[in-house]
This record gives sequence, structure tokens and C-alpha cells, in this order.
Amino acid sequence: MNYFYDQRWCGQHGIGRFASEIGKQLTDFRDIPLATKPLAARDGVALSKFLRRNQAKLYVSPGFNVPWKLSCNVVVSIHDMIHVHFPKETSIAKAAYYRLIQRPVVRRSALTLTVSQYSRREIVQWYGIDEERVVVVGNGISESFTAAGPRFSHPRPYILYVGAIRPHKNVECLLQAIKRLDATMTPDLLLVCRPTAELKQWIVEAGLTARTTILSGIDDTQLASVYRGAECLVFPSLYEGFGLPAVEAMACGCPTLLSDRTSLPEIGGDAAIYFDAASVDDLRDHLHRFLAGAVDRDGMIKRGLQQASQYSWEAARRKVRDSLVQANLLPA
Repeated sequence: MNYFYDQRWCGQHGIGRFASEIGKQLTDFRDIPLATKPLAARDGVALSKFLRRNQAKLYVSPGFNVPWKLSCNVVVSIHDMIHVHFPKETSIAKAAYYRLIQRPVVRRSALTLTVSQYSRREIVQWYGIDEERVVVVGNGISESFTAAGPRFSHPRPYILYVGAIRPHKNVECLLQAIKRLDATMTPDLLLVCRPTAELKQWIVEAGLTARTTILSGIDDTQLASVYRGAECLVFPSLYEGFGLPAVEAMACGCPTLLSDRTSLPEIGGDAAIYFDAASVDDLRDHLHRFLAGAVDRDGMIKRGLQQASQYSWEAARRKVRDSLVQANLLPA
């Protein structure tokens, strides 16, 4: 059969990691050999022509891209709805793409994949489709992320943030919370991200230049050691479809302080401390209690390891395959 999987999404982080891992299960699928990237303006047309020319029966994307014209069954993966809740983070062209091109295709699809129950509810509402046609396959944790292993060497205790620097990530809230900590508490801040000019300005304004280290371009083995060495991970995001750093940290034995918004309480369960992401003072207060030893750190680590054990790429891959079969898109 002519089944195609859009391996062009494959990469190290975010959707790229999901794409790489899910593709391991779909060995009977062919790759998309197009030179265009999935988000390129002309890719929808090129993809449509390719699928029609190759008489495709099924196209599965680990991302949200779709062919502009349908000639086969299409299954896409929608990880979040950031474009709806944070329109300033998307372009006018991309917003139009979602509304005028992608949404009609998703509405006609027999199956759509997502990563959390929160995202599933959002998809059902915005796309106006039956909830039975949206399946949560989850995310997994790569083998590098374990509690056993070396710890990152840093001269002082540090609080950790892992993720992008975008408005919904709310990193400025973390910087301001650390700035407002009691003078007797002076942890460093380690950011694993691609630095931006805006981030550097926030660090200066918070007076944290001497206490902040930025790491970028590190691999999973290095990132795991950074998780293990941290006092805690703080994830102040205002919106997440899943929140992979939270469970990666837990798998490495790193306590987590998470925003109480969107999917994070679902993903973190009872293993995390939750704070109001709209309140710098609330985050500061929870950080103060944690750093002062007023919480059961060992208990958090134990619960975190248990919570992280629920997420595996093997289970996610199996769920994708089973869902395609149940939707009669693949033979049993």
C-alpha cells in the first residue's frame, strides 16, 4: 500500500522528537522526499501533487501541516492551540492557513492525533469535530533521561529552566520571582534555551547577570546531567499542549515547580508544586518554601519518578498504530 509518513519534521526537540520516535513504528510507510519544509508557503501544493502522483492511500504527519487538496486519507498531529490563544506569536498568513486550509482538512479527517487530554478538548472545540475522532497518543521520555548518571558541574546551586523564549513561556516571571527572593537566598539561574535580545534585557533588568548561565545546543545526555544537578526545574508557561521538560526533569530525579495552567497539572499529576503563572509573588513564595526546605523534596522526587514512568515512546508508538487500525486506515 502507498502509505506516507512526513519524516521532514524529525529533529531533536519538541515536534521533532515526537516525529522521530513515532516514525520508528511506521516502518511500512514511505518517506516524503520533497525538498520543501513542511511549513514552507508552497509546501501544501507540492505535497498535494506528490501524494496524488504517487497514488497515496494514507498520509500521516507528526506535525500540523496538510496537503492543500485531498487525494487520500490524511492524519495530522496537533500538539497545541497556541495560534488561537497567542495570536501575536503567529503571522497573519499562518493564522489564515490554520483557518482556511488546515481546519477544513482536519474536519474531513477520520482521525487526528494529539498529546494530552487538554489539547484534545481544545481541538474538539476549535475544529468543531467529534471527540471520538481525536486520539491522545501522548509523548514519551528518551532513554537518556534517568535518575542515574552524572550531574552537571556548576559552582553554586541553580534553578533550571528548559524551553523556548516566547511570550507564552513567561520566562520574565521566573526572572522577577528570583529577583524578589529573600536576600539570604541567592541561587543561580541556568537557562537551557536559544538566547534572544529580549531575554538578555530581562536578565539585566532583574539584576541577575552575574548569576545567570545560558546553555544552548546541548544533546540529551548533557541535558539529563543538567536536570540531575538542579535544585529544581521551574516551568512558568502560560500555555502548553504537553510540557515535555516537566516529565524529563521528573525522570532525572529533579523536583519540578509548574505553572497551574492548561495541560501542566494533567502531565505533572501529584508530583509537582503548582503556582499561579500570572503572579510573580506566588512563584516567589513557592520558590522560597522549596529552597528553605519547607517541602518534602525526597517525596517530590519519588512521586516524580513514578509520574514520569507513565510516559514512554513505545506506548505512544503503539497507540498511534492502534488508532490508525481502529479508524480503518490501516489493516489489522
